[in-house]
Amino acid sequence: MLEIVKQILKFYLENNKIPTIWDLNIPDDIKALQDKKWSVFVTLYKWWEICWSKWNVMPIESNFIDELVKSTVESITDNRYPELIISDIDNLKIRIDLIKNKKLFDSQLSKISSFKPQKTWIIAIKNNYEKLAVILPNISISIKDWKDLYNVLNYKLDEEFKEENYIIYEFETTTFTDF
Repeated sequence: MLEIVKQILKFYLENNKIPTIWDLNIPDDIKALQDKKWSVFVTLYKWWEICWSKWNVMPIESNFIDELVKSTVESITDNRYPELIISDIDNLKIRIDLIKNKKLFDSQLSKISSFKPQKTWIIAIKNNYEKLAVILPNISISIKDWKDLYNVLNYKLDEEFKEENYIIYEFETTTFTDF
């Protein structure tokens, strides 16, 4: 999977064109999963700093390979990030998170304080999509429990977090990295 991201980057930078599945050398074991509809979070690090990343809360493309292509290309074409040049590719560290199952939080069934910030991702979306916060697992050693997580949500959302004002997802990912 990591090699596919490198192929996508190289193809895009060399051709100034988004690659299709036919432009990439995809191993058969990955092709066998092609029809899976998963979100993909692509994070690219240069000198151990996050320099490029992109994902969608819900899958947009018809399969996860197209989702991987989309997230990879959009990460390096996002104006918020520096330009990636082809000579940078060999120095990148890559993290890919496949988001297979998202659970919509239901306050009737459980308490948000049961979330495990060391293990699960959390997305909080204001009911009208005016604000959104994403908390990745183990993002900070200072987040040890729900109280710490609550403080980070307050900070990221720039308001006091009240769960009744948010759509909340909890999910785990399958992660691939080259570090």
